[in-house]
Amino acid sequence: MQAMRSADRADERPVTVYTKPDCVQCDATKRALHKYEIPFIEMNLSDNMDVLDRLKAAGWMRAPIVETADGQMWSGFRPDKIRDLASPKASRAPGAEWSRSSLPRSLPVRL
Repeated sequence: MQAMRSADRADERPVTVYTKPDCVQCDATKRALHKYEIPFIEMNLSDNMDVLDRLKAAGWMRAPIVETADGQMWSGFRPDKIRDLASPKASRAPGAEWSRSSLPRSLPVRL
C-alpha cells in the first residue's frame, strides 16, 4: 500500500482506493479526493491479487473501489460520495446511506 496523503486532523482517517492501471475513473477519484483534502491510501489491484480475488468474491466488478474507514464502499467515480466524505454533516443526512447493492454492475473498467 502507498500512502497518498496524511491526515490533516486527528479525527480524519484514510479511505482506501483500490485501483487498476490506466483507469480514468480511478484517476478522477484520486483527483477529487485530493481536491477535498480527504486522506487516502491507494492499493493497485494488479499488484495485489489476493485483494482482487477477495473483492471479486464480494461482488465488486469495477474500479475504482472506495472503502471508507467505517466500512462503507462504492465503485466507480462517484463525486457525490466524495463530497459527502468532505462534509460529515451531509453524509449523516437522511437517505445518505451507501450500499453496494444499489450500485450498477455493468461497467466499462472490469477487474
